[in-house]
Amino acid sequence: MAENTYSMQELQANTGVRVRTLRHWIRKKLLAKPSGKGRGARYNERHLQRAKVIGFMRSQRKSLREIRSALDRVSDEELPALLPKPRIALTPEGIPVAPRPPVYPAVSWEHVVLAEGLVLMVDASKGQLLRRVADEIYRHYGPQLTG
Repeated sequence: MAENTYSMQELQANTGVRVRTLRHWIRKKLLAKPSGKGRGARYNERHLQRAKVIGFMRSQRKSLREIRSALDRVSDEELPALLPKPRIALTPEGIPVAPRPPVYPAVSWEHVVLAEGLVLMVDASKGQLLRRVADEIYRHYGPQLTG
């Protein structure tokens, strides 16, 4: 199966690290050179993971020397362990866990458009009387406001 590859702009978008900074890290040999040159340069998952780790470590005020030392001690498979844990819970398959249902009372509203920019909101759970009142308001004022 083919590995995902990224352009420099895609690498920037996926890591949040500016292109100029990514190029600096390549010059400092924190990131490997891409395959290809110029506009055809492609970056792989290893580049992506390392750039994420370096970016995170820089946000923690680590120097490039400290980062190089830390990266030299881990394999590519261990790189994700250097990143903070995601804040959202994931299933073992990597799918986000559905959020808990809200604890506040939810209300379903019907919107009756009387005119452009004028909406009557009716709580549908309060029974037929309110719906009849809304219907009367609509029949009485709706034609006057739209006509």
